[in-house]
Amino acid sequence: MKHPPSARLPGVERPEPGLPDVNRIALMRIGAAFLLSFLMASTAPAGLMLPFFNSMLFFWAVVASFVAAASGERLFAPWLTRWDEAAACALGTMVSGWFIDPAAVQRAVEAMRLGG
Repeated sequence: MKHPPSARLPGVERPEPGLPDVNRIALMRIGAAFLLSFLMASTAPAGLMLPFFNSMLFFWAVVASFVAAASGERLFAPWLTRWDEAAACALGTMVSGWFIDPAAVQRAVEAMRLGG
C-alpha cells in the first residue's frame, strides 16, 4: 500500500526544500561525538576511561552549544538542531557520570602519581 505524500502541516515550519536531511546529519554528528569521545577515552588508563569519556562528551556539548548560539539557531525547532546535539551530549555526560566510581578514579590517580 502506497502512503500519500506527506502534507505540509499548518503552523509547522520545515527546513527549506532542497537542503540535505538535517535530522540525519545531526544524528551523524551526535554519533561522531560519542564515537570520538569513546575512542579518545579508550587511550586513558584503566580507572580513568569513564571519567575521560564523560569529560569529552561535556566538551562536545559545550562546543555544540557555542556553535548553535553563534550561528543563531533557534532553541525550539521541529527538526534537530545543534541545541539538540548539545542536549544529547549533556545527557550522555549525565548518564555516564552515574557509573563513575570515585574510589577507582582515586586509585588510578594515586597509581599514576607513584609511577606504577
